[in-house]
Amino acid sequence: LLQIGDRVLSINGIATEDGTMEEANQLLRDAALAHKVVLEVEFDVAESVIPSSGTFHVKLPKKRGVELGIVISSASRKRGEPLIISDIKKGSVAHRTGTLEPGDKLLAIDNIRLDNCPMEDAVQILRQCEDLVKLKIRKDEDNSDELETTGAVSYTVELKRYGGPLGITISGTEEPFDPIVISGLTKRGLAERTGAIHVGDRILAI
Repeated sequence: LLQIGDRVLSINGIATEDGTMEEANQLLRDAALAHKVVLEVEFDVAESVIPSSGTFHVKLPKKRGVELGIVISSASRKRGEPLIISDIKKGSVAHRTGTLEPGDKLLAIDNIRLDNCPMEDAVQILRQCEDLVKLKIRKDEDNSDELETTGAVSYTVELKRYGGPLGITISGTEEPFDPIVISGLTKRGLAERTGAIHVGDRILAI
């Protein structure tokens, strides 16, 4: 799941942000001796315009020995119905495109239709693909009902402070039902570096 260009934020719980390259390398050497390495990594997810419904194609680069990160399911599938993407592994090639989501229908792989293809065969096709994989995807209206109804997406962001500031400025009113809004982010601060928090976002819970 790790790729060149990923940013290492901590090694075995020790923050690397203010450390030197040599200190980080020493942490890795110490971790290797202990036979346990836990990395907290930050990476960029492509900013893609995701259609709410319809059929489109996604191209994923494939490297030998590296999984695409797509988990497919045939649960409750009837003959002729498409396979469903049940999960996208965090940090994977598929996740980093910013396009694929759980619930998407997988219609074809490299122009091979999957209408009557058993799930096991589809998994094998994905594994055998090389260089560039072309997926035909369908998003249905019912996958995006919640987005259309609320006009907003709710999600959880976990920030590990390590004693430092979060880099968030908030604003609100004295009214109990008015939202608390993120009015500013410190440049290169912890919150901004996640890429998941933006000015104008509403905080629902801490």
